Amino acid sequence: MLLEVRNLTKRFRGRGISVSRRKSFLAVDNVSFSVQENTIFGLVGESGSGKTTVARTVLFLDPPSEGAVLFRDIPLHELSSRELRMNRRRMQIIFQDPNAALNPKLTIRKSMEEGLKNRKIEKTERARRIDELLELVGISPSHKDRYPHEFSGGQKQRIVIARALSMEPDFLILDEPVSNLDVSIQAQIINLLLELKRKFSLTYLFISHDLNLVSYLSDTIAVMYSGRIVETGPAEQIISDARHPYTVHLFSSIPGAGQAQREGQAAALEAAGQAGAVQAGAVQAVAPEAAGQAKAPQKSVNTGCTYYDHCSRRAGSCLEAQPDLIRVGPDHYAACYYPVARQGIANT
Repeated sequence: MLLEVRNLTKRFRGRGISVSRRKSFLAVDNVSFSVQENTIFGLVGESGSGKTTVARTVLFLDPPSEGAVLFRDIPLHELSSRELRMNRRRMQIIFQDPNAALNPKLTIRKSMEEGLKNRKIEKTERARRIDELLELVGISPSHKDRYPHEFSGGQKQRIVIARALSMEPDFLILDEPVSNLDVSIQAQIINLLLELKRKFSLTYLFISHDLNLVSYLSDTIAVMYSGRIVETGPAEQIISDARHPYTVHLFSSIPGAGQAQREGQAAALEAAGQAGAVQAGAVQAVAPEAAGQAKAPQKSVNTGCTYYDHCSRRAGSCLEAQPDLIRVGPDHYAACYYPVARQGIANT
């Protein structure tokens, strides 16, 4: 296993004088997943779900409050600052905005030289590698003494990718790498990333809210909601046989094979929520202890499932504690006490 994340939690301290402002904010809550070498692991969710915080915490740009990150079986939290820097060289990140990633006062050559200098690579070799990397990502080496503002958004993202590759990483975190680009340019960057993955046997953690893109690229998908992973499994299973109610709604709009089934499943859940009961034959009935109740209990304190307020399958027991990920299929897990029936088959 290339990367293993265990019970990752990240809290941010509040600011201000009042007690209410000083309360910490739980951005990532007990997240665990693993990424196999030479695969693409897709992390998807709405804005604010904690995806970028996971990325920064995995790289120890924002050290975790609790939990552990193992890279090639090495626990990063046990390393000294120097050892962490040495290991982090093998783990690079491509952010959403290339303008923020490039220093506007440095030429492209000087920007790319920084990492190579830290690796003690001599001047002649640095120049050769910079030319080689720029050409690899589709930028003419003759433009290396230009400044970032002289390039388009797509070109700048290519340069950021080239700079990350200069560290010879094994693992790249791609945090919304094409969301700021035009659709035609997005396709070019995605094709470039796939080509580089094949050429250098790279492993990707691909973070996005674009469901079509994540579905197309990923071998494994994890779905985040409110700082927690609510479902994870092979991409095909998540797309065609979502088991968590949030995932069903999230993926119901993806066009292609199985769209009608997903839309019907989502509509059934919506109808169940509006009626206050689950319609027979559409999805599994609510928990036995909730049977006969005209209305599900209202959530007053957030001690249970974070999706409770929006879920048509909620029951009183959902308020007692956060559900853990449970196995619902081969390598397929969902954090739900009453997961959606598999392909219309009632759960027991």
